[in-house]
Amino acid sequence: MTVYLNPRARKVRGSHLLLISCARCSHPIATYRKVGESNLVKMFSDRIVDGTVDFSLDPGAVFCPGCQMRVATRYTTRAEGKTAYRLVPSAFHRRKVNAPLSD
Repeated sequence: MTVYLNPRARKVRGSHLLLISCARCSHPIATYRKVGESNLVKMFSDRIVDGTVDFSLDPGAVFCPGCQMRVATRYTTRAEGKTAYRLVPSAFHRRKVNAPLSD
């Protein structure tokens, strides 16, 4: 399994790491820095630490490398004008982790 580091990743104070995986085949997709305890609806590009998808290429949609199911779609947020990925609600699982996927 190849792990790609996100070149735009940055640390965020008060955040915790989530491992995002496919709901169908449980293949890990990304490690994400989440702020707060609310539901995970979108992933901002600069908070994605690493993943099995190369996020430096700015993919239009994120597909699971294991089963090719669509997990998220890229869009630009209206309020902040930042690039984010809107997650398909039933296509992923999340789990808190202590270290990034690449360690």
